[in-house]
Amino acid sequence: MTPGTRPPINPLNLTRRLVEAESPTGAEGPAVYVMEQELQSLGWHVTRQEVTPGRDNLYALPSRRAAEPPSIVFSTHLDCVPPYIPFREDDDNLYGRGTCDAKGLAAVMVAAAERLRREGEERTGLLFVVGEEVESDGAIAAAALEPRGKYLINGEPTEFLCEPQLTLLDVLRDELHLTGSKEGCSSGDCGACSVMVDGRLVCSCLMLAVEAMKKAGSTDKAKVRDAIEAMRGFVGIDGVFNMSATDHMGLNLDAFRMLEIKGGDWTLVK
Repeated sequence: MTPGTRPPINPLNLTRRLVEAESPTGAEGPAVYVMEQELQSLGWHVTRQEVTPGRDNLYALPSRRAAEPPSIVFSTHLDCVPPYIPFREDDDNLYGRGTCDAKGLAAVMVAAAERLRREGEERTGLLFVVGEEVESDGAIAAAALEPRGKYLINGEPTEFLCEPQLTLLDVLRDELHLTGSKEGCSSGDCGACSVMVDGRLVCSCLMLAVEAMKKAGSTDKAKVRDAIEAMRGFVGIDGVFNMSATDHMGLNLDAFRMLEIKGGDWTLVK
């Protein structure tokens, strides 16, 4: 069956099987086997790379003789920290060791690569390593794999603490040095600062709405409106926002500070 006629995979089912395969660092074999069998059933050419005896990375390409090296390689790890937490699920969530870090990510990467194949794009690769939670010996070994991809997308859940007055754009550019997002019009019209937040494309000027959703704990319109109207002192790229039931713009003259240069230094205009 060709990629274009094969039904798309269900990443939830693959996540379930991976999580059910206990794979602490140093004993990743069960999860590596599940992933290898899945990729081979989908028609990928899978290479095992020994890291230490009994422990292997997986490197998969769409065919044995790809026309050119992959442009993008999706990569994450299949080992987990102990102790093992069995898989379970309810109507809304999946639970168990590895559902987030990082077997769920691995399953989504396979689904993404398969979708690209179905659309005729085969300049992709999949790299799943062992040993990430301790010494990253799998990642070190993977550096020798060929053919090398032009870009690597690394799946790893990450937290970042920052000052509350910083916008997401500030953090991306100034703290994390991810300069793909730009500050253009400063009003959200040009889209230069657009980023994906929880699966939605947002601009910096819409971070007020995102912040309100977090405070409301809901996307219910009435709850979000109440949270917005209660917002005080939110520092955005257009000024300091103080919202109310009668003022949904949140900006008055007190929200702005005029500056001028005197003697080579910036000073506030009184």
